[in-house]
Amino acid sequence: MERTISVPTQREAVSPVEMVLKYKFHLILLVVLAVLGVVGFGVYKSFQEKKSKANAENIFLFRTNQWENFKAAKLSKEDFTKELNTLHRESGNNTLYINLLLEVTNFYQEKDTLAELIPFWEDLYKEKGKDLYLGYLVSTSLAVAYEDGKQVDKAITTLEGLLAGKLKLNHERVYLDLGRLHLLNNNKDKAATHLKYVVENYPNTEYSKIAEIYLSKL
Repeated sequence: MERTISVPTQREAVSPVEMVLKYKFHLILLVVLAVLGVVGFGVYKSFQEKKSKANAENIFLFRTNQWENFKAAKLSKEDFTKELNTLHRESGNNTLYINLLLEVTNFYQEKDTLAELIPFWEDLYKEKGKDLYLGYLVSTSLAVAYEDGKQVDKAITTLEGLLAGKLKLNHERVYLDLGRLHLLNNNKDKAATHLKYVVENYPNTEYSKIAEIYLSKL
């Protein structure tokens, strides 16, 4: 059976293939940040600075109360957002907080409300955007939020920043996403350039196969 996939438009639903890629990537991020979170919690026990201890404790309490209650529909989104804003202001510059926000991001993505988190990721990008590892994770999450919020140009700019960065990680995925995003902007020439790059430089991968399908529709 011939495998088909439609070229996306801003009003079309995300294809099953793209959904798998998005969720797979966020699961990878969750694993990475979960490890960082475990490390962070271990470090928390030995923190000497009062502010650092308070931040870690605040995040832990938020996770076990507001976050769990929100997921269980025992806390309204309005109240949860207010509480998250407060935590963001007080403890946003913290690995444990980034781990939590990534979980919230994955939850919001499933509910098609991810764009509501753009301000949170933008703030983190200002703080962590130049960090080698956390900057990569923050930038990727911000780009996904921009795309869900139909801010395609900003998503493209954010991903292009990843390609220009020092950390050469998962670039095949970044080029594929740039190809998709340029298709959303009806820029077929730039889309083809990025998609061909994936096919030529990352052959026999799931990304190159998907890129070939998109190219066949141009």
